[in-house]
Amino acid sequence: MTSVVAPEKREPTSQTEGKYKESLPGVVNLPLDEVKQRRYGETQQGQVNRATFVRVDYAGELEEAVNRQIDFDFSLGYTLLAMAAYFDRDTVSLPGIAKYFRSMSESSWSDAEKKIAFQNMRGGKVQLMAVPMPDSDYYNADKGDALYAFELALALQKLGLDKLKAMHGLADQSDDYQVGQGAAGAAVAGLLNVAGADVAALFMSAAVLAQDFIEDEMSSLAKTVKELGDRACELKRVGTGHGVFHFDERIDSL
Repeated sequence: MTSVVAPEKREPTSQTEGKYKESLPGVVNLPLDEVKQRRYGETQQGQVNRATFVRVDYAGELEEAVNRQIDFDFSLGYTLLAMAAYFDRDTVSLPGIAKYFRSMSESSWSDAEKKIAFQNMRGGKVQLMAVPMPDSDYYNADKGDALYAFELALALQKLGLDKLKAMHGLADQSDDYQVGQGAAGAAVAGLLNVAGADVAALFMSAAVLAQDFIEDEMSSLAKTVKELGDRACELKRVGTGHGVFHFDERIDSL
């Protein structure tokens, strides 16, 4: 009768290897000790996690700057909405300009929501602030209401651009980085899809570049500044009389 020889039981080479072999059966490559030491906000099962899992190399100064920019976007959107309400009054009746500023207001709030999503993706804490009350009357004796409002909107957008530039400088100082675009980015995205949502979220949070995010925002805002500058120039040409009515009709058709 042939005796059966039991396979030799190999002892884990380290306490850590035994732990991960037991919890992740079938995994050949073990996590690096350097990664295991960081832990990324581990918590006990059934408990509420108070520490972020995804924060990696995200400077506190940059986190605060993002919150300030969120506050600015909401304040800007509130002011633009007040402008839209003013031009929609029956005593003003410039519906094209009202629609234009309402659309800009929605765009500003959308920008704020993008920054909220970015903050959460990086493991930051969103802290919303009180939004100051905007003016309700935009008539100016020298410029009229249309030109005055467009110049004010232009000044606010240029201020927002300056704030984004300052935030970009903070990101540059903190060496914040992101996965590249193009073929390399596509290859990484494929690997993340294979790895699963949890691993992908962790990797992307570590690889998101604040500079690239801010540069996209700056590019979009620069186009808005150019558009508002063109509109203000047109209103200067037509003056405060009948030309404003034709300007309103034309902007309503865009």
